[in-house]
Amino acid sequence: MGCYRTSLLLLRARISVSKNVTAFLKDNILYKLTIVNKVMMDYRDQNLVAFILVFITVLTLGTSLHHHETISMHYGPLALIFDPLIALTSFAIGVLVSLLFQVGISIVQFDRVSNLLPPKEKAVIELLFNRKSMSQADLTAESGLSRSMVSRILSKFEERGLIVKTSYDNTNLVESKLYRQHHSAQLVTKLPGISEKRLFLAISILFIFGLSFSVLNSYHILYLDHPLRPAMYLLAIEFLALGGLSSLLFRERISDTQFKRVLLMLPVDERSVMKTLHKRKKVTQKELVERTGIYKMKVSRILRKFQQRGLVDLRPYGYTNLVISKI
Repeated sequence: MGCYRTSLLLLRARISVSKNVTAFLKDNILYKLTIVNKVMMDYRDQNLVAFILVFITVLTLGTSLHHHETISMHYGPLALIFDPLIALTSFAIGVLVSLLFQVGISIVQFDRVSNLLPPKEKAVIELLFNRKSMSQADLTAESGLSRSMVSRILSKFEERGLIVKTSYDNTNLVESKLYRQHHSAQLVTKLPGISEKRLFLAISILFIFGLSFSVLNSYHILYLDHPLRPAMYLLAIEFLALGGLSSLLFRERISDTQFKRVLLMLPVDERSVMKTLHKRKKVTQKELVERTGIYKMKVSRILRKFQQRGLVDLRPYGYTNLVISKI
């Protein structure tokens, strides 16, 4: 009877161990397949963008040769100066204008990260985000908080490099490094916005570029008795578009830079965890502890907080958790 019980216990133990090992291997394999798939998708997206840019570049260069032949028929050797000058200028303007529209704080990212702050800190940062700069006295009045509380919050933000304070009459002028962008460029809230200065700069550049062609066309009509050849307009438009599309290569780097600025709102430990999650997208909780250098219990508390705010998903993964970022 004793041998039978012992055998039964051993059998149950083996079954339990077998189930745990099977579950661990299954989760491990699924996790690795998920990571490999994510890497392949990123790689595929990058290749697709690169392929499209190469295709458009080849197409643009091919059509520019045709435009050059047309222009050479009317300008002779001068076409060797006009064509490269127009092409390079148009390309540079396309890149510059496109980058101006890409640089800006994402409203969605700001809202999600600001939800991690205590209510009083969130109230202050939202006022600064919407107004960009305001006096400390106005900030106290509009937030409904006490002067000492606002002062402590601003000191904390200043230590994180989130604001700049300068003396202003009998108070301080508080300027935020995170601020809401111009609404005219935020028709879709998920897209980064553009400040009024950058919007004005982009419009001014395009206006001057168009005006220069108008002046050149007027010169041709008055002194050469014919308007500017359509081939020159087509050449400029094609390289302008090519320059704008080429800036897509900088999109990921710009997005990372913007997100690092948003993370200034968080304490150092939460910032470190969020930065790792934003970079890796999916990582085990054990690996997160190793990468951030924060002890296990604190990482666990931070992740629970992130999960409650809907920023991450936690899924069982063997003896730890798989952390999936939603940002």
